[in-house]
Amino acid sequence: MKLSFRDERFTTKGVHLLALLSSAVLASALPTPALAPTGWSWLNRHVPSIGPSQRSDTTASFDNVSYADIVQLGAHDSMAIGPYIVDNQHMNLTAQLDLGIRLLQAQGHPWTSPSASNPSGVSLCHTSCYLQNGGYLEDWLREILNWMDAHPEEIVSVLLTNPEGVAIENWASGFESVNAHKRAYIPPKASMVRHDWPTYGQMREKNQTLVMFLDRGADFIKYPYIINEFGSVWENAYDQTTLPFNCSVDRGSRPKERLGLINHFLNDEVTGIGIKYPDKDLLEHVNAAQGAVGVISGFENCTERHGGTRPTFVLVNFSDLPKDGGPVDAVRLLNNVTTEAATGIAVHSSSVASRVVEQGWLVTMMLGTTCMMLLL
Repeated sequence: MKLSFRDERFTTKGVHLLALLSSAVLASALPTPALAPTGWSWLNRHVPSIGPSQRSDTTASFDNVSYADIVQLGAHDSMAIGPYIVDNQHMNLTAQLDLGIRLLQAQGHPWTSPSASNPSGVSLCHTSCYLQNGGYLEDWLREILNWMDAHPEEIVSVLLTNPEGVAIENWASGFESVNAHKRAYIPPKASMVRHDWPTYGQMREKNQTLVMFLDRGADFIKYPYIINEFGSVWENAYDQTTLPFNCSVDRGSRPKERLGLINHFLNDEVTGIGIKYPDKDLLEHVNAAQGAVGVISGFENCTERHGGTRPTFVLVNFSDLPKDGGPVDAVRLLNNVTTEAATGIAVHSSSVASRVVEQGWLVTMMLGTTCMMLLL
């Protein structure tokens, strides 16, 4: 009997094939090991949170400042954690938040039938859950909420993408099963312009310190706490492979009136196939606070491009790099809460040979994914 893609994860034969394929691929084509966090393994994806001495200074209260006017550093594909070519971050959610990330982005896919531990039936995966699976939506939310319990003054935003059009009722089931809706900001209307947003102080007074965006399928009448992203936010292109970044509006509209989200991460592409993956060769240039293609330069370019209106979000890959003078320092400077200037940039560059190995790994994984889908 042929199993449904969405009802069951794998056939027994499929599990064995994928295990053999993964072992062969990983043994022969591991990416640069220097990027692997301490304690990481294929089965145990999470690494310990960074210690207090490494935490970003997030003590500025911004009580009298509008949500729209505070620059928030975002982690692109925050659930895709690890050293491999399909991953986008090195640290778990708690560590990302400790570092200073205040926007967590993730991609949701229907993967299993709803259950007690996964009422939404949504898993957070990079492109395909066969390729990279970051776990259940509810577990991701629970880790964020646990951190917020320990940091009740902090304002945290989440942005979930819905490429397969999961029903809004499923998303709401996931949010409400962990009581995320009880802490969520509820806007006065479905589409917001900049002057509609409250100050951080007003959000704290109402205990509405979690802002939740969904890029597709939101329903303000049924679930007003799930904000339709492109009714209130615009973005530049997210799949750029060349520098400097283009800051033209790619999705959303009215950049002078709505919140801006800069996709400040570079992709590389497997020649002739069109598969894109995070670029690491220029990572420490792109993630640098300063420099011609750094975070501040990109931010200022977007601000100038759109009539002096400052973006609200800056989304990056591998938010912990570079260790000094990186994206956290950039956002400190942009928010005027830093006490010291960002340092110089130490450039890390993967070798050409390493890139070829990583591309081979990705192509093989994609072929393996195709084989798995055919077996189901």
